[in-house]
Amino acid sequence: MRNKSLVGWNFSSKMEGLVVFANLIDEMTFNYTYDSYKAPALNIISLLDEAHETVLDIENGMIKEEGMRSVLEELSKSFKDDEVMAVLLQDMGMTYLCYNAWTNFTNREILNCIVLLKQLKIGELYFIKLKETLSELIKTKGEREKKKIENLTRIFVTHLKYLGYSEEYIYAVNLNFFFSSGTKIDDENAVDHYFSLYDGIVKKYKVVNIGNPLFKSLKNAFGKDHDVVDDTLHFSFSDPVINRFSLRRKNSQMFIITEVKANDPYMARQLSLQRIHRHSRTFRFYHHKDELSIQNECLVIEEASHTVIPIKKPIGNIVHCEDMKPFPASVMTSKTYNRLSYAPESIQRIDSSKQLHENALVTDNLENQFVNLFTALEVLIPKDINSKNARIAQIYETIVPYLCVNYYRKLIGAIDSSLKIWNKGFYKRILSRVTEGTDDIEKLAALMVLKKYDGDDEHVKKELNLLYDQLTADKFYLMRHRMHDMYTILSKPEEILAFLVRHEERIRWHVDRIYRTRNMIVHGGRSPHYIATMVENLHSYYDSLVNQLIEDNLKMHYNKIELSYTATSIRYKSYKNMLQSARGETIDENNLLAMVFNK
Repeated sequence: MRNKSLVGWNFSSKMEGLVVFANLIDEMTFNYTYDSYKAPALNIISLLDEAHETVLDIENGMIKEEGMRSVLEELSKSFKDDEVMAVLLQDMGMTYLCYNAWTNFTNREILNCIVLLKQLKIGELYFIKLKETLSELIKTKGEREKKKIENLTRIFVTHLKYLGYSEEYIYAVNLNFFFSSGTKIDDENAVDHYFSLYDGIVKKYKVVNIGNPLFKSLKNAFGKDHDVVDDTLHFSFSDPVINRFSLRRKNSQMFIITEVKANDPYMARQLSLQRIHRHSRTFRFYHHKDELSIQNECLVIEEASHTVIPIKKPIGNIVHCEDMKPFPASVMTSKTYNRLSYAPESIQRIDSSKQLHENALVTDNLENQFVNLFTALEVLIPKDINSKNARIAQIYETIVPYLCVNYYRKLIGAIDSSLKIWNKGFYKRILSRVTEGTDDIEKLAALMVLKKYDGDDEHVKKELNLLYDQLTADKFYLMRHRMHDMYTILSKPEEILAFLVRHEERIRWHVDRIYRTRNMIVHGGRSPHYIATMVENLHSYYDSLVNQLIEDNLKMHYNKIELSYTATSIRYKSYKNMLQSARGETIDENNLLAMVFNK
């Protein structure tokens, strides 16, 4: 999370909610945001689509009936919790859908309900109501309702992507509107102007890529999909950007011009690449030695306005993850190569898994990335032929302890990293006065939770108060809100446990979704619109598992990866039992590290 400059804002206290809203969108659409703070893959409208497709897949024999349960559980929770949908359904006299579990419906009743809601244009009505609700919160309750603003902003970004807007475009629009040198934000009503930028109008674009000479032979094969030009670019208007781009063509390279319809220029580029890659795959089937290749930068021209935008190849979703610098990576490579002491069979599985992981990294195709990552994960998880659980349940039971046992360290670590980016010197001085904890993350937890660092005396400021005051002075309201939100979770053992249980539930739903997506790709030859988000999440799961397997071997010298699974599962169960037993206790200096970090 970054605290963006508010240059160009005529700021007043009524604009706190707007600042939080703008910073949230920046965080969610920034390439290297922690996955926990990204927008969810689906919201209630896209969950309805998923349920509809899943029922049809069951009827067609694509997946088994039990594959529907997690879809309906998530859908039921969304209908129960989504206040925007509740208002819409109340106006329609259909609140029954909010309080009755969808798991009680038959498949035919599910289809009928979804078809009815679509007939009533629920998607369009929902988006209108979502913007109205967000606007009202931001303009009138921004100082008090930051949690609601955060929840609805996540839904808003997810819905924009569902409508066909690219993440790159959402990021660019937000940056230009709220944080550019030409920004002019006079009051909180600017949010309505911002919403109007997403008008839903599909535009016509010409996308110009530069490809290698092999494209010339395919000029006739492309038909209506592309126009291949081996001379100069000719348009009905002139633009210096086009002239500069034309100079990038060298030797006998070709211009490939693709006409597409899209919501934004970044999505237009994606669509043009999808078509080019489809032809490339067919070409490689008949000719294995050479490939159709294109340059990283392309030109996107909106036909109606003659707007010309050069766009470089975006950073792939698969590398939107935590990454080491080259030198630390080389140190870890040496350490794992020389000291890893798993038995040969476990080493072989880890190596085979890493090969599949590498295969995912070297391809631009999202479906290939996803299938390779899923297989890399599955290779590491032995199949228990005596288990009564389905394969996907075995995968879920294996990875949940790895994703949950250190979850609070990950979340508090994200806050710690953001505070250091914001004002490292000041933040470190505050931490130096915290006596609990052996590292900055543990000290930050103590700072947020323990009463000794939080006081009401205005004349003698305590450490947490000093930090909050500086965050407020710098208008870093999102960080202050997130720290207070974390305090609320960590203040009681029962809240710590409840939050973990909710996280487990979300993981189970998402693992089931991952498995359905894998079957959809492998057996159905199609993929969902949120495949890019699935790649990011699956990669995060895989990295968490492999990192912990390596760490367990280096520290505990387990000779089989199954022993790491068993040990981590026991650690996590012991942690949950401790939290359960501590229900009603007060978090203090003596139990903080045990309750939060399982130490």
